[in-house]
Amino acid sequence: MSNITTFLTVAAIWLFLPLIILAWLPFYLARCGVKILAMLLRRDLISMLAPIDGIFSHDEIHTCPLNAIIGSVELEGDVDLDLIRETMRTNVLEARTESNKLLYPELGWTIEHWLGFPFWKEASLFLHDRIWLHPSNMRDHEVANFQTQLTFKPFKINQPLWEVVIVRKASSSIFELMFRFHHSVSDGAGILHMLGKMRIPQGPDAVWEKPRKSEHLSLLRYLSMPYDYVKTRREVSRTVGLVRNEMRFDDELSCSEAAARLRFHSSGSIPFSVIRKIGEKYNVGGVAVMHSAMLGAVRMSCFAKGGPIPATVAVETAILPPWERERPLGNHVTHGMYAAPLGELDSRKRILRTQQALTEMKRSTYSVTVALIVQALASLPRPIVAQIYRNDSKEQKIFVGNLPGPEYLSNFCGYVAKNVTVRAGFYARYSGRLKTKVFKTLGKVRYFLLGLGVGLISFGGNLRFGVIANDHVLSKPGQAEEITRLFLAELGNLVE
Repeated sequence: MSNITTFLTVAAIWLFLPLIILAWLPFYLARCGVKILAMLLRRDLISMLAPIDGIFSHDEIHTCPLNAIIGSVELEGDVDLDLIRETMRTNVLEARTESNKLLYPELGWTIEHWLGFPFWKEASLFLHDRIWLHPSNMRDHEVANFQTQLTFKPFKINQPLWEVVIVRKASSSIFELMFRFHHSVSDGAGILHMLGKMRIPQGPDAVWEKPRKSEHLSLLRYLSMPYDYVKTRREVSRTVGLVRNEMRFDDELSCSEAAARLRFHSSGSIPFSVIRKIGEKYNVGGVAVMHSAMLGAVRMSCFAKGGPIPATVAVETAILPPWERERPLGNHVTHGMYAAPLGELDSRKRILRTQQALTEMKRSTYSVTVALIVQALASLPRPIVAQIYRNDSKEQKIFVGNLPGPEYLSNFCGYVAKNVTVRAGFYARYSGRLKTKVFKTLGKVRYFLLGLGVGLISFGGNLRFGVIANDHVLSKPGQAEEITRLFLAELGNLVE
């Protein structure tokens, strides 16, 4: 874009901004009015959800799979259910801050909608009902299938929006603790911090500290927000999607059938020393190393040799906004987006181009603009938000979730922690929207959204690489495993 075009774009958007604010102001005043009415008429309601938390409750809060997030810890030893319950009670449910307030008060709350807005209220908290042991031992593939189905499991009305399920693996001394939460309660970073509280005894790294916020933006950068937003959207609009998915599900589709359409696979532990070695070799950051290897793996798996390969693909990834996280739980990330060099065959050139694209993404104010737009939309009444999402047709893209887990997690409930994974139900958004009686409020959609979800989870100095999509995106048998294997091969090529 030329300098003149840049100036006209920025000037035009800033010129219309007051009109946009005036159009939004009545809804904001209505939100404030509902808060006041709740204080006077509904003393049982604790507080209205923050807009960024409430965005995950615009649909049926107890049944929609987009609302679920699951953190899983793999442990070694015999299951001691009483020990796990007691550790959860003392280290998490009753944990307090320096000012003697509950560290995680949301774990005793549920959500109720009143006058079109979501509110926190006290739930019927039964600890023994929230932490339970699955009666059957499972093989590895059965554990993965159960975790997927757990994502689609409805939350109980008036019950806390979380549970812990313990699953024993067959023919081994390993079992998994699956922490299932409503996404309005927390994002993945908050869940991973909470897992660190399950250590016995508590280490100094379990004390919650506000995470470092992203780089502060100057006034000039804020003034360029409209330009950055338009520039990013134009770049992304020129990218090519993977595969168009117009497959529709039957109205009678059950949760288990919907879950069966998801394809997921996670790699073994990858030492971070490998990532650092590659980064030092090419003078790039670790994120660029992982994104570049992911692009190479997707290209080789999803596009036949000799066939046309898109030059770029849209990649969306979570980043920290330039303001502080005020509490350990809750949602506190926004999304950046960039045009990734999928078509670059030379892995060495691709990693440098990826680093350049990521650097420009971090410098851009696009993510801040997106956060403000989401906050503004989430402030609207629930029926309006639901209608916006119902008619929303997102572009096909790759979503990459970067989740830094605890650096040390020994003595987890008295056990040795072998692995940590996180699976978010909102990946269902990238695996086909469901038009079913169970999820009836998702309404009619023109086509089902296609995309690929990638998870990069760090834990104890190691990295886990995960892939999730529906069976239309990953149509080949074992394709999720293939992408994971190719990711490792790409890292190996970069090390050489």
